[in-house]
Amino acid sequence: MESLTTCKSKMKDLEPIIKYKMTEMEAKAYKIALIWQEECHKELNNENFVKLKKNSDPRKSTLFKYCYKLASELKGIIKDNEIPLYIRAQLQILKSIREGEIHALIEPHCLVGEKAWKRWKLWRHRYRKTLNAIPTSNELGISTKQSKVMTELKSTFDFMKSKECIDKKKFSENLLNIRSWIGTGEISCFYTILSPWIRASFGQPETFEFDVPYHRASITPQIEHYFREVFLHEFEDKK
Repeated sequence: MESLTTCKSKMKDLEPIIKYKMTEMEAKAYKIALIWQEECHKELNNENFVKLKKNSDPRKSTLFKYCYKLASELKGIIKDNEIPLYIRAQLQILKSIREGEIHALIEPHCLVGEKAWKRWKLWRHRYRKTLNAIPTSNELGISTKQSKVMTELKSTFDFMKSKECIDKKKFSENLLNIRSWIGTGEISCFYTILSPWIRASFGQPETFEFDVPYHRASITPQIEHYFREVFLHEFEDKK
């Protein structure tokens, strides 16, 4: 299954965290470096970009050092689930600054500092205006792959099951934890939008600090059907 392959691939990517006994901040910086590589691959096509070296301690790389600084600068300022958008903002704005066929230099140092923060604010403002002007996911061109959404929903179910929160009583007793788990990404933003228990407990998903239109654009009828299959207990609940 594609989702299983994706999970195995991600687990392999995260093996250096255990191998090199990274601290919590080092692990976060390493994950940001992986996001940088993924976003560069999508935004820069066949161009060369700075990557982590394979089969060596990633903490010794320039990319890791800037990602560590970024993790420190953004701590408590933007949510973890916004970091891919933050990195995408830097790439897209720098890519748009051109002299002939050559765009501005794009290296990891573009992620940190006051100029990076200004680029993020500018991009986010334009992005939100676009979302307000263009209502459909096809026109937006920002939807997440269906398999990735399904993987996130299944991971959320497994996580909530481990916390016994697929029981309505336990769910209600853990509302503060659930809000925190949404913020840290352990509970998917897609679940937060789709869950009737979340709506009943917290109201509309806009009460949470993540980009609701961006995530809602990826929710198709197939995703809604999959959600109902996985979280059937939320629809059968009569209490």
